[in-house]
Amino acid sequence: GSARGCGHVEFSDLEGESLGYLYVKGLSDAVRDIACCAACATMPDCEYWVREAGNDRDSTQSTCYLRREPKEHKFSSNYRGGWSRNSPTWKFSDLSGVDVAVANVSGASDEVQDANCCSECAQNSQCEFWVRDTNDHPTLGSSYRICYLRRSPALHSTSYNRRGGGECKPAP
Repeated sequence: GSARGCGHVEFSDLEGESLGYLYVKGLSDAVRDIACCAACATMPDCEYWVREAGNDRDSTQSTCYLRREPKEHKFSSNYRGGWSRNSPTWKFSDLSGVDVAVANVSGASDEVQDANCCSECAQNSQCEFWVRDTNDHPTLGSSYRICYLRRSPALHSTSYNRRGGGECKPAP
């Protein structure tokens, strides 16, 4: 993936708690994506945005929904959305999906282990997001964690022994 910026589309529809909606205008999807994301970024509680992909009445305007507390991803060609650029919640505790690979990562802190798991994801063309255990590795010990590389996000859940994230910059 590329560096995460405002307006980057990361899913089609994602249910969650509604914080309201507004109408965004622009001559292209990209312009409307940026406008919707920018609206989310100005609201402290907004974790992500979802908007109509098109509007039959006026192709230059679409409804933008501001949300938080993500629940279930649903594929829909009628919607597109992304995480708020100001929100740390593009990281999550657990997110089910299709496993594409499993790796063992090490590091002296959660941040280093996250970065190493993210790096594994960035190097795998099928990986869309990663989830890792926070518990010690069952055979390698306390500085290692199991890292799951996944695609096709499905259901968010709260887990005290998992943490994960999305967009990863490729290793230099």
